[in-house]
Amino acid sequence: FAAGVPMKVHEAASYGVPTVMTELLANQLGWRRDGIAVAPAVPELMAAAIEKLATDTNAWHRSQALQTALVLEDCDPAAFDATIRRIIANPATAANVLPMHTGRRKDRKRYGS
Repeated sequence: FAAGVPMKVHEAASYGVPTVMTELLANQLGWRRDGIAVAPAVPELMAAAIEKLATDTNAWHRSQALQTALVLEDCDPAAFDATIRRIIANPATAANVLPMHTGRRKDRKRYGS
């Protein structure tokens, strides 16, 4: 569990700064590995991913575009409102409409994962 850290990934992405994150954070956000700068919990691989973002302009721009799109979707006020309304209408189904906490994001295919 990484309390509060997923929101820091959202914040960085909202400023256009792509993030190298652990699989734990990616799973908490519902962001899959494909196309996103996510390194396994192996220090050498994490360092290599950070170096790639720092030195490869194309990798930076790809990750930036993808993470910006994902944070815009995750933090969309209309989607948030609709989710809250669904939960209030049927609290028993809350786990099915909170994809960031269940690790299930059915709509990620349109972002290349």
